[in-house]
Order: sequence, then structure tokens, then C-alpha cells
Amino acid sequence: MKFGYYDNSENKDLIQNYEKQDNKIVITFLDGSNYEISLSKENEANLLNLMIEQAQDRSESDELYLVQQRRKKILMSSVVYTVLNLININYANKTDSNFLRTFTSILCCITGLCIVTDIFFCKFSNDEIKELKKYDIYLSIRKTLEKNITDPNLFKGVKSQQLELNINTLDDYSLSDIKKIQSNLRKIEKYSQYFTDSSDTLKLENKIDK
Repeated sequence: MKFGYYDNSENKDLIQNYEKQDNKIVITFLDGSNYEISLSKENEANLLNLMIEQAQDRSESDELYLVQQRRKKILMSSVVYTVLNLININYANKTDSNFLRTFTSILCCITGLCIVTDIFFCKFSNDEIKELKKYDIYLSIRKTLEKNITDPNLFKGVKSQQLELNINTLDDYSLSDIKKIQSNLRKIEKYSQYFTDSSDTLKLENKIDK
């Protein structure tokens, strides 16, 4: 998880990820702080469950809708600033007044700076929207995914080089990766009823007519 601030949450309580180091687990929170716990299967399982709970709380909040609305406002303001900039440039080219040319140039710089700022915040909002959608998909397929995690078809077409997929490594996968895994999972579920997972070689017996 890279983005927080949903409902009454605080970044100091939201887990970004964790790493296993020697005999300990180092937890990193969204505010950059760390917390260490002893390394054990039970502690890691409890930690993964806590991360899933936090992801589900965010998924059930209005965060995706709010970010999409925020991005819409940013795009609208960018259009307005762009139009104002074009008007100022056009007016500056037509006027003979040095004062007005200077004034419109200043306005162009201000509106240009606003456009650059909007582009930055729009990129930030897009990244947040992609993460929210990615987590929503993962949470919806998580239980089915765990049952088929060893299927060799699961990661076909996935670009991520991460060898493990869980709530802790999810940030290493792109939205398109998770969509591809979701598609692969549907195919696995569809055809698993027809084929067994046995590695035994089928023996074909030739029948000779007498």
C-alpha cells in the first residue's frame, strides 16, 4: 500500500510493506516509520491478515470515488488555465502596449505554473486510482488465487519479476499485471473441471483386432 488517508485512518498506523531480516520482521508504515517484531510463521500470518484488513477497509471506503472526483476537478482547471494562457498569448501578440505585454507575460507564467502543478497532481491521482483498482481486484480474487497459486498458467503474460504474490508484494505488480492474473485465473477455473493436476503419464494401449 502506497496511498492512505481514507476515512479516519492515519499514515502512522497504515502498513506499507514489511521485510524479513535475519530473525526479525521490519514493518514500514506509510509515514516512513518502522516497527520490528520477531520472525515466525505465526507473526507473519497475523501481519498479512492485518494488511488485508487495512486494504479491505480502504476498499470499502469512498476513497476511489473521492480521488476520481478530485482528478476530474484538476482536469477541468487545467483546461481553464490552458484556455486563459492561449488568450493571453494571443492578446500579447496583438497589443502595442509594452505594459500590457509585460502584464500578459506575467499572467502566462502564472497560468503555465498552474498547468504544470495540475499535471503533477493529475499524475498523482492517476497513480492512486490505479492502486485502488488493483487492490480491489486482488481482494476480489484473493481466496481463489491462493488455491491456484502454484498453477503454471497463472503468471503467463505477467511482466512483474516478483516471484511471490500476496498483499505484501502486491505493490510490485502493476494494475495490468493483476488484470492479466485475474484473466488467467478465470481460464484456470473454467478448464480445471475438465483436466486433472496429475503428473502421471497416460498410458495408451493399442488394441489389436484378431
